[in-house]
Amino acid sequence: MVQGIIAGGDKAIRLAVEGAEDNFEQGKKDAEMLTNNDVAVAISASGNPKYLLGVLEKAEENGCKTIALTCNHKAAILEEAGHGICVEVGPEVIAGSSRMKAGTVQKMVLNMLTTGAMIKIGKTYENFMIDLMPTNEKLKDRAIRIVSEIAGVKVSTALETLMNADWKVKTAIMMLKCKLTKDEANEVLKKNCGVLRRALKNFAGV
Repeated sequence: MVQGIIAGGDKAIRLAVEGAEDNFEQGKKDAEMLTNNDVAVAISASGNPKYLLGVLEKAEENGCKTIALTCNHKAAILEEAGHGICVEVGPEVIAGSSRMKAGTVQKMVLNMLTTGAMIKIGKTYENFMIDLMPTNEKLKDRAIRIVSEIAGVKVSTALETLMNADWKVKTAIMMLKCKLTKDEANEVLKKNCGVLRRALKNFAGV
């Protein structure tokens, strides 16, 4: 759902790959995977790497929506992307470094983008993260508390329903709030693209 690509490939996360950010053609090649169903976010403090310009050119050719995230209002990627986000932070404490204030503020912006996207596609309900997979005791405890809070039932009831719902949080909530069986709850969710708030709103009598 979210894929991170860096100039120079995964090894560039740990080891320097000299000249990778200056490779326009590699940027185009790495962006071949993009389609008109995707959104590409080009991230750079300076906003001028040729690699990202290649990515944005190919993204446009493929009909992909594009966003540029930079800390430089004169950045070249702002001109090429469909939407631009510029968060200027001023000079770094250590001249020439972009891994301090710039890196921190860009991470905050990315948190906002991903949080908004997850809300939009139904991964949340109110302020709860409901699409979690309870794969350990901590997450199972969280799932129980979420179901208990949203459905307004005792913890013991939430636990029993979750077990009957194969530990699917949204299914358990639908079962409790709408008095449905597991199969009925799953069917209603399916008809509403898995979005709980939409399923609850559209279900007759809720």
